[in-house]
Amino acid sequence: MANWCNLRLIATGHATDVARFRRAAGALTGRIDTTHSQVFTEDMEYGEGGDLEALGLSHVDGDLRAASYIFQGRNTDHVDHFVELSKSWPRLAFVLVVSDPNHPDNGSFLIRKGRKRWWALPWQSHLRIFARLLRERDAVPPGPIDFDTLDHDDETVEMAYWDAAFEGMDVAQAKWNADVIAWVRTLPLPQPPRRTGRRG
Repeated sequence: MANWCNLRLIATGHATDVARFRRAAGALTGRIDTTHSQVFTEDMEYGEGGDLEALGLSHVDGDLRAASYIFQGRNTDHVDHFVELSKSWPRLAFVLVVSDPNHPDNGSFLIRKGRKRWWALPWQSHLRIFARLLRERDAVPPGPIDFDTLDHDDETVEMAYWDAAFEGMDVAQAKWNADVIAWVRTLPLPQPPRRTGRRG
């Protein structure tokens, strides 16, 4: 793994469970100060190309919701931290997406209740995305692409490379969508909050 890698964490579950997690994370949207977070550690807060940020809430399937976060890891993907953290959030499924622009071993972890599974994005899939973006932007002539001789000092080539990496993260995240939804659906519905006080 190179010096920095791009990371994305997605926590999925029933709306009330995800709401609790978002509060514990330290911010509902925007930059996260880790001194106010029970989820993220100090070494996740600052990155070379961007700082820890909460992207907000999205609807997944019916009443299911997902909270997403982006950050960078220096010489680590922090997966062991999130595997341990998941034991405290047994009603949530986590996907940790890993993209190191200087290393071919990119993909995503599915993390649940202290256990993890890894899926590697095939290198040929990355090259197909990269090739499509290069052609869409007229950065290469028609015909086969020699990736070894591409001029990465060319701004169009460089932007296509980075956009391919981020699109690859989307693919790696989507890999687990069906598994996540199916697993969360096996959980009992959250209990409604208990009312306190006496009725008048």
